[in-house]
Amino acid sequence: EKWFPGLNELRENFASWDWRFGKTPRFSVQKSIVLKGQEGQQPELKIRVDVEKGLMQEISLIVPGQEPIPVVSNVVGQPYLEDCFNGILEAMKGASTENMKHAMGL
Repeated sequence: EKWFPGLNELRENFASWDWRFGKTPRFSVQKSIVLKGQEGQQPELKIRVDVEKGLMQEISLIVPGQEPIPVVSNVVGQPYLEDCFNGILEAMKGASTENMKHAMGL
């Protein structure tokens, strides 16, 4: 600090969440899961998370042949973390096709 005044302040600024993630451009992450279907059927469902300035802005389910379906979740507005996204995937992996259709009103 004596030789380089302000160095600690710069280090703290560049190490902050806002600097590392809050300035991140808008991006989307999309992953597929295979639902439990009837005998011989394994429908694929995609989950997309739109992230802006490091925060999850929108979560959508993408079903083949349908428009993306917005998901209401308490993680919207929270910082994007890969662990959180993987938690969403894990929660949905056990769902059956029929349960998913019922939940989406299809």
